[in-house]
Amino acid sequence: MTKNQALMALKKVKRNLKQAAALEELLYAAGDAIDKEDPEFLFMQDSVKDCSAKLGKAKKMLEAYSRAKVMG
Repeated sequence: MTKNQALMALKKVKRNLKQAAALEELLYAAGDAIDKEDPEFLFMQDSVKDCSAKLGKAKKMLEAYSRAKVMG
């Protein structure tokens, strides 16, 4: 992967992090309006937690890259 491709990938990760945060807020707002014991809601909640964990790791990698870029 070239440096340019890596930078493009990082921009995509950053954009996806913002979208995921908005979707997570939307899911929990919807949860307030429906039965939280509904199997579909519980499934989506588990999926969101999994995705949030993965995106959290991606965010840490992005931040580490940004710090290294500033220092280097």
